[in-house]
Amino acid sequence: MISLITVRNTVRDAKVISFSQLTQYLKCEPRWLTALLDELILRGKVERCDSSPSLACGKHCQNCQTQTTDPVYKWCENKIAISLC
Repeated sequence: MISLITVRNTVRDAKVISFSQLTQYLKCEPRWLTALLDELILRGKVERCDSSPSLACGKHCQNCQTQTTDPVYKWCENKIAISLC
């Protein structure tokens, strides 16, 4: 079973990666990978960008450069989380 740290490191190293690329690279069950990615999103480490053929040009998805309708995940290393509480 793949760990949260492995998924985090893979997305961090890739900067931008599609869901299908992640499942192929990590050889992981899609439901488990989705759960791990959701946790990374909650922690503010990763953003999800739903790409489509019209968005694959990079205009709205931080230059994803993919031609897939898979969700694309982007590392959020340089963002600062601000708490409003």
